[in-house]
Amino acid sequence: MDSSTIERAKDVRPSAYLAKPITKEQLYSAIEIAFSNFNSQPQEQINIDNENSANKDFVFVKDGYAFIKVLFNEIIFLESDANYVSIHLAAGKKMMVRNKLDDFIEQLDKNLFLRIHRSYAVNRNKIEGIFPTELTIGSNKIPIGKTYRDELKKMMGIKE
Repeated sequence: MDSSTIERAKDVRPSAYLAKPITKEQLYSAIEIAFSNFNSQPQEQINIDNENSANKDFVFVKDGYAFIKVLFNEIIFLESDANYVSIHLAAGKKMMVRNKLDDFIEQLDKNLFLRIHRSYAVNRNKIEGIFPTELTIGSNKIPIGKTYRDELKKMMGIKE
């Protein structure tokens, strides 16, 4: 590799570097270095990344080969099925992403979306009614898990 390529690579601060042909040992070494570099990153940088994601009002969802922008206010609720999340949208559309519910929620506004069941999270602005074991959003009845009930009431400002 020539020196100009090395200088350009240093500017983007890669987590690791691999040159072809790749051996198994080189791959494992690069992974170890990347993990080490990430874990030694200053906490400030990680917080800056989290702040930037908190200011947005959308998420990009992969649909085939494209990434589609989905506004938070279009999302009614999320439904999990193992490693897949169904995103139920206001227009009656439904999109599916390969992700765990907890991981997907991390990309969303924490003040807007609330986990209410091990398999469901809802947009709090779309909730129309809250009952002892379920809530309603339009014609959808979504179960409320016992462990999530108190947090739901707190976030919605319900006092008994």
